[in-house]
Amino acid sequence: VVSSLPPIDDSRPSPQQAWWRSPSALAVFVGLLVGVIGMALTALQYQASREQMLSDVHVEFERLASEAAHRVQRRFELPLYGLKGLRGLHAGSSHVDASEFRAFVESHDLAREFPGMLGMGLIERVERDALDGYTAAVRKADGDSFAVRSTGDQADLYILRYMVPDVPGTQVQGYDMGQEPVRRQSLEAAWRSGQMTLSPALQI
Repeated sequence: VVSSLPPIDDSRPSPQQAWWRSPSALAVFVGLLVGVIGMALTALQYQASREQMLSDVHVEFERLASEAAHRVQRRFELPLYGLKGLRGLHAGSSHVDASEFRAFVESHDLAREFPGMLGMGLIERVERDALDGYTAAVRKADGDSFAVRSTGDQADLYILRYMVPDVPGTQVQGYDMGQEPVRRQSLEAAWRSGQMTLSPALQI
């Protein structure tokens, strides 16, 4: 029997052949794989860059904080040098009068040598029962215009004897700096410790 059907061509793909074996499917797969790998590498690079950036920011912050702390410390130390010089002036003399005190302060350029320092003053602690004798002694040394101004009733006073440069429009000499509780606390701490003490803002 002779068949009229055409011979079977085994070289042609079967309709049921897996779709992913076709060239177009492989191209799409390779493209997706490359895209996923690219995204993963980008994410890793972003994470590494972010960690490096945070590390750099931390290092820079520590550097700036250290510099700021040094500048603040330096600002507090500079006035101390001036006060130590003033202490040396008193240690080298049995008595420092108003002219000597003024000459010492005016020999310095306060704004340049001690930034932030507006002036130097001398506060003397005086027992209240010795106030009359103290006033008489200061008037004899510095002039009859000296007068103590105090509204407190504490057993001792912290009297501002000298202030250089002068405060325009005010008579600060003789003012009892210890008549206010907060101010007195700072003065007493400095007097007891013999160390530089930071006080709240003072207004005369």
